[in-house]
Amino acid sequence: MIRITRLLTLVYVLALTLVGGSGVFIAEWELRHVFALDTAALGPSAEATLLNQYRFLKAIEFAAGVACLI
Repeated sequence: MIRITRLLTLVYVLALTLVGGSGVFIAEWELRHVFALDTAALGPSAEATLLNQYRFLKAIEFAAGVACLI
């Protein structure tokens, strides 16, 4: 049972790390295709703000995964 728990925890931590790390670089694509949000329709200022905030949240997700790995 402990092995299964460790395996599932490792899978979760790797998911945090991979999804968070990739989301930093593909934020615009992810918002457009996963959430069906057209960021270009928001205007340049709102688009930049939204993308920066989304990238920040993905970076926190990545950092949580790295912290769990350590």
